[in-house]
Amino acid sequence: MKKLSPQLYFLRKTIDFFMVGMFVVLLLFFWTLYKGPISVPYLKPYIIQALNYDESDYSVGIGDVNLELVRSVQPLRITAEDINLKKKDGTFAISAPKLYLSFSLR
Repeated sequence: MKKLSPQLYFLRKTIDFFMVGMFVVLLLFFWTLYKGPISVPYLKPYIIQALNYDESDYSVGIGDVNLELVRSVQPLRITAEDINLKKKDGTFAISAPKLYLSFSLR
């Protein structure tokens, strides 16, 4: 077996510790998801931007955004609650209690 130089040995150990740390963070993330939904308010502007069309006469508003782990075929789900569709002049058009976006590993 060939002996590694000290710099290469240090780099290899650093990468190993980084990978173990990332694995622990990933396990903590899934454990937190398993306990219940996680509020992700920083996704709200992106979802609103995706649902709004600039030349439309309507605008979409969203209350809360949550990330949850569902024990089914589509395990990861983003839930947007209190969706309101209003006209640009301010009159109310449609309201929906929840909107789901699911991701599957298949």
